Amino acid sequence: MNLLQRRALARTRQRPITRELLNETKHSRKLPAQVCALFVPDARGYVVSFSPHGFQVAEIAQLARHYDEDEACSAAIAFREVTGMRVAIRPVYLHKAAA
Repeated sequence: MNLLQRRALARTRQRPITRELLNETKHSRKLPAQVCALFVPDARGYVVSFSPHGFQVAEIAQLARHYDEDEACSAAIAFREVTGMRVAIRPVYLHKAAA
């Protein structure tokens, strides 16, 4: 028996391998989905709503329409196709008001 085998045997004697130990997995903390808004640089505002007839913007991101990350990409593509204007996806950090 070589040195590595002796050390492995000593470790198993200190902490016996059980089914629970084998099934242990490291769980990482789930990150919440990022909230985003569409920003139109030419209008200098965040998109509140849009349609083929036009769109509305607000200066503050909290007043704009909020999307999840994946929805924001689809909405940005649709906005570009409908209006023909450039649009950027920006994160929105919502702050909870103190009671």
